Amino acid sequence: SITGSGGITLNRSFPETLEEDVTGSWRLEFYDPSGDLSVSTAEILPGTYVLQRVRGTSTTTVVTSTAASEAAGVVYVDYTPPDATFDNGDLIKITFTGIVIRGTPTTALTGNAASGQAVVTVADTSIFTVGQEVNVYDTNTANGERFTVLSIDTSTRLTLSGNLATNYTTANSATICKSTSFDPIVLTTNITAVADSVLVT
Repeated sequence: SITGSGGITLNRSFPETLEEDVTGSWRLEFYDPSGDLSVSTAEILPGTYVLQRVRGTSTTTVVTSTAASEAAGVVYVDYTPPDATFDNGDLIKITFTGIVIRGTPTTALTGNAASGQAVVTVADTSIFTVGQEVNVYDTNTANGERFTVLSIDTSTRLTLSGNLATNYTTANSATICKSTSFDPIVLTTNITAVADSVLVT
C-alpha cells in the first residue's frame, strides 16, 4: 500500500499472471484512515491510463490514453489480452495518470481567479497550510488544476505554487480543496499462452 501526502491510502490489486483471452482487472483501492474510511466517487478524479505490451526490449502501446473507470473507493481497468496481440512471456504494463482524491478542507473562492495568476481569495485561509496539495476547479473545469499552497498571504488570500491555466469564477462555483494525487502508478502482469486443445481419436 501507499499513503499519499493527504493521508489517503492506496492499495493495488492486479493479476501477477494472466492467460491470453482471459479478462483481468487492475484495481486501485482508496481509503481515508483519517476520515470516514470511505472515498466516494464524488471525491475521485479517475484520470486516464495507457496499456502497453512489453516484449523483450520492445514496448508497444495497445490502448492509448483512455479514461479509467471508477466506483466507490476504486479506480480500475478491465481488459482481455487477445491471443492475436500477446504471446507467452509478454508483459502488460498499465500506467495510470492524473488520479486525484479530493478531500477536506474545501471552500468556495470569494473572488474570481484569472488564468496566469497564482493568487486565490477565500473566506478563511486558516483552514489550509503551506505545502498542502490543493485542487482548484469549477463547474466549467471539472478536473481543475493541482498545486501546493506556496504561502498564506493574509486571512483571505493564498498564493499557489504555479499560475492558473484557466479562469475560475464565482458564477461557476469556483472551489479550492485539499487533494491527494497519485501520478503515475504502474502495474505489470505476465502473460501466459492459453493451453491448446487436444483432440484424441
